[in-house]
Amino acid sequence: MFCSKCGNEIQNGEKFCSKCGSPIEGETAPLAQNQQGVATAEKKDYKKIILLVTILVCVLLIAILAISKITHKADNKVDGNEGDTLSTDTEEKETKKKKDNGFKSIEAVMDAVFTAAYNNDVEAVVACFPKEMESHAIQIYNDFRGQNYSTENNFFNFINLNPNNEYQYEIQEVVNLDTNPDLRQPMCTVTKQTLQDDYGLIADEVDQVSVASTGRYYQAETNGYVTDGSKVFMLVAKIGDYWYLVQCNDAWNSEWCVE
Repeated sequence: MFCSKCGNEIQNGEKFCSKCGSPIEGETAPLAQNQQGVATAEKKDYKKIILLVTILVCVLLIAILAISKITHKADNKVDGNEGDTLSTDTEEKETKKKKDNGFKSIEAVMDAVFTAAYNNDVEAVVACFPKEMESHAIQIYNDFRGQNYSTENNFFNFINLNPNNEYQYEIQEVVNLDTNPDLRQPMCTVTKQTLQDDYGLIADEVDQVSVASTGRYYQAETNGYVTDGSKVFMLVAKIGDYWYLVQCNDAWNSEWCVE
């Protein structure tokens, strides 16, 4: 073996050239190779750690988003507990109980209203109003919940109907108030003019609907079931090609409700 610098012959086991003092390359190469292997191993370990941290962060973010979504749904849910109010967020939600364009007939409006009432479904009743009036409907519901009673908001007493009773309704009479203004009942106050002035709605027709609402309930005094009814006047309006509820009134007997 000879020195790469001066060509001097190197004896076995020597680490430096005896003539020029240069290090023998064959002796140092294994050290450099070993150091490179250590560096490569360390780099691989760092990559594993970074990948693991990234996965953990992604899992944590997904969990936070899922919890947030569940909490949001719970906050927006409306139930019948005392003191609950209906959020005006209802105005922005599309309801499954009604198409966006309203109802094709007066009968369809009444069926939607009373079916929702018998099922204690506040949001479905609110959805029977034109979108421009939904905030008004929500307000009268909240007034009822706050015990600020009126003939109009007493309709929302359906939230207290006893689910063990049997209920049904029947349309008795429909009156066009444009052609029969003298038949307007005192509690029916919505007109074409108020719809335009208060809500910017142009109604082609406003009708007064007389409805018989009937309930069959258990009466403790007689130890049997009793059937009786009440008469209610509702107002509907035709706006464009569709019909909407524009005013509701008290339709329930106190005996039908849970005390």
